[in-house]
Amino acid sequence: MDEFSHLNEAIEQELFQNSLKNLTEKAKDLRSRYRDRKEPIANLMQSKEEKLAYVGYRMKATLGAIHFVLKQLKKEIKDFEVKTILDLGAGPGTSLWSFPLVFDTLEKITLLERDLELMQMGKRLFSRSEISFETKVLWNHADFVTTKELDQADLILFSYSFGEIDPRFDEEVLKKVFHSAGQYIVMIEPGTPVGYQRILKARKTLIDLGCHTLAPCPHDKVCPLTPQDWCNFSTRIQRTSIQRVLKQGTLNFEDEKFSYIVMGKKKAQHVVERALEDPKVLKEKVIVKLCVDEGLRYQEVPRRDSERYKKAKKLKNGDNFIIEIN
Repeated sequence: MDEFSHLNEAIEQELFQNSLKNLTEKAKDLRSRYRDRKEPIANLMQSKEEKLAYVGYRMKATLGAIHFVLKQLKKEIKDFEVKTILDLGAGPGTSLWSFPLVFDTLEKITLLERDLELMQMGKRLFSRSEISFETKVLWNHADFVTTKELDQADLILFSYSFGEIDPRFDEEVLKKVFHSAGQYIVMIEPGTPVGYQRILKARKTLIDLGCHTLAPCPHDKVCPLTPQDWCNFSTRIQRTSIQRVLKQGTLNFEDEKFSYIVMGKKKAQHVVERALEDPKVLKEKVIVKLCVDEGLRYQEVPRRDSERYKKAKKLKNGDNFIIEIN
């Protein structure tokens, strides 16, 4: 069952009075221009139709990545409690659909977005939500790059937004975020070599400022992967009929690939051995590629260890081997 079916309905209502054919052409054009990476996606979305097309074909996939990361943190980190959240570059408020499902202690969520029309679209979408919670939600029309001081928050999120800024401002932005974050900094980018390198650069800057890596890396050391490889994960998203049209696809699902990093202001009480690929299942054993404290390790689980063997076969890329197997 699709846990975000209420978002599907809200998006369809938002798109209802617009030509689906026109939105499909806009979505196709946006995807093509974005792949060229000549300019940020925010600069590509100038008209209302372009923004509607973006919401239609990208919002749910972005939400899937956010939800994956937050659920992983809640599963892995002991006493993972968050009361205030600041989402930088929140777009149409995508993260707002995940937060109430993950956290039951939230007091305030601040969504900061520089595109007023996209922000207003997000308000309309969430007004159709069936999610009921007491959290105070603040929509702030502002640019997190030029804003001098950011609100204090337990958790600060960049979801596909950090990679959109000029790299010259990376360090300045990360310093502001470091001083404003009470506990956690979460960054999600496309699961591409470009997205991953941007993540690695931000990770090093935040470590130099005093942060600790909580996920997916089990350490603060240099990434052990070769330059030809990169760390990326995947989550399966159920498509609606409208999303299939906008994506010009036939499958009722898509796999959203992303890279991410979670940094903490202090070390967390958790142990991580991260699966970097789906396991290789052989007749007599399962082989899992893991990122561990000492670097890379290929863990074998023999068939004769029947219980662990069954669990190892079910592992997915991104799982914590220790939690899922034991």
